[in-house]
Amino acid sequence: MQSLAAFGAPMAQIAEGDLSQPGIVYQLGVPPGRIDILSGMSGRDEERLTDLLKNHLAYTDSAKAKDILDNWADYRTKFVKVMPVEYRRAIR
Repeated sequence: MQSLAAFGAPMAQIAEGDLSQPGIVYQLGVPPGRIDILSGMSGRDEERLTDLLKNHLAYTDSAKAKDILDNWADYRTKFVKVMPVEYRRAIR
């Protein structure tokens, strides 16, 4: 939520719980720079994310990465996918 606020998201319109429900799409910005923030992950998204975290842990010995991986069931719903609207439309 802090990241969204830092990018100027209208925080009065969104709560943290909104993004923990699968299938929510939140749009931020104005065309042509609009992005979609998508809640929920596909199996492939989850695999890619855990691979990135494992690599980060291996290269940096990050305590945060280790905590996330060790407690994945608690953390997985806190991640969202951020994607430019036009790119998302193009890959559909």
